[in-house]
Formats: sequence, structure tokens, C-alpha cells
Amino acid sequence: MKFSVTIVFDNNCVIPEVKPEWGFACVIKTGNEMILFDTGNDGRILLDNLAKLHLDPYDLSKVVISHMHWDHVGGLPDLLQACPQSPVYLPASALEDDIRIIRRMCRAVIPVREAVEIAPDLYSTGELPGYAWEQSLIYKGNGELSIITGCAHPGIVNIVRRAQDMFPGLPVSLLLGGFHLHHTAPADIVTVYRELQAAGVKTIAPAHCTGEGAIEKCRDIFGDGFLTAGVGFNFMLT
Repeated sequence: MKFSVTIVFDNNCVIPEVKPEWGFACVIKTGNEMILFDTGNDGRILLDNLAKLHLDPYDLSKVVISHMHWDHVGGLPDLLQACPQSPVYLPASALEDDIRIIRRMCRAVIPVREAVEIAPDLYSTGELPGYAWEQSLIYKGNGELSIITGCAHPGIVNIVRRAQDMFPGLPVSLLLGGFHLHHTAPADIVTVYRELQAAGVKTIAPAHCTGEGAIEKCRDIFGDGFLTAGVGFNFMLT
């Protein structure tokens, strides 16, 4: 297995054993590393979902936070009690008080401003500006890109363009995460999805803050390229 991503915290679930709750988190496996991207809003729910998905938090090599909103960072204190050995990659715009508190709970805090390799073939876009400054993750493998977002506050189309600027000529095999379209007008939602299609996005799995209406519109537009996301969702490249 070269790469896999499993959603462990989301408003929806795709299997009955786990608990849905507002927020987002996923586990990424690449090479010999297991990385948690975001922590949802409740550490107890996060840890319980991890256990039910047979994922041991002590095996986490790194934790990456997309942005500092409560529904992405709220589960961090409980999580770090279970894996204090994991360094935490935070957006560089995080408040100094937040950085100081988190640094006491883990081995290291690494502020991220520019694009950086987090693990073999796994990269942060670096902080991108928006309602909240935010980093997303990009996996580069098999001549394609897989892009994972937290809330896409900088704009989901802008994030895809950033990834393609970093790795020119590579198609996007997977786009997964929150797209922050839940307050977007229907006509504008269609425009966003058409732009993603034009950018070459093949497979799409909208989650979290995308919004139910926008998720259904995504299903209509992408057809067989649409994947139903939620806690328990797994995508794998071999």
C-alpha cells in the first residue's frame, strides 16, 4: 500500500459502528507513517472512532492541523494525551498562546507557512489566505495528486490550483474534505464544481462543511466520480 486515507471524524458516517459529529479528521497512511489530519471537535469521540476503526493513536507519527477552528482542533488535547510523542504541524498564523499551550502537550510544534513535505510524497500546500488561513495536504503518487482539505476557507478551486502549481501537469485523482459550500448559492455551487471538472478532478468526496445540498449537487455533476464520505470512508492507492 502506497497511500490510504480514512475519515475518522465527520458529520456523517458510512458504517454504523462509529459516531458522527460536526467537525473533520482523517488518518493518512503513506510509506511507514500514519498521520492524523485535524482532530474534530471532541477528543473522546475521535479516540472512540479511532478504536472502532482499529487505528491506534499511539502509532501516529505526526498530527497536522488545517486551521485553528474549534471543529478541527478541539479534539487535540485528548488526542495528545494518547500520543504525546507526535509533533504537531500548525498553521503559522496560529495565536502564540495556542502554540504555547499545544507545545506543552506534545514533543514539538512546527509552524507551517510555506509548502513543505510532511512525509514521503505527502506535502502541505502551506498556509493559504481566506476567512481562516489554512493548509491542505497533497499526496503525489502514481503520477497523480490526491488533495485533502479541512474546510477549504481559501476556496476549494484555489486549493486545487495551488496543488497544480506545485506539481504541474499532474491530474487530481482524488479531492476529499470540507469544501465550505454550505452557505453558497446553488448557481455558484455549480460554477465551483464545473471549475473543478475543468481543472481535471477525477474523483471527489465532499465532506463536513460542504453542505447537504452542495453534496447532492456534487453527486449529480460528477456522477460515477462521486464518492460518499463520512466516518469509516476509506480510499487506497496501491
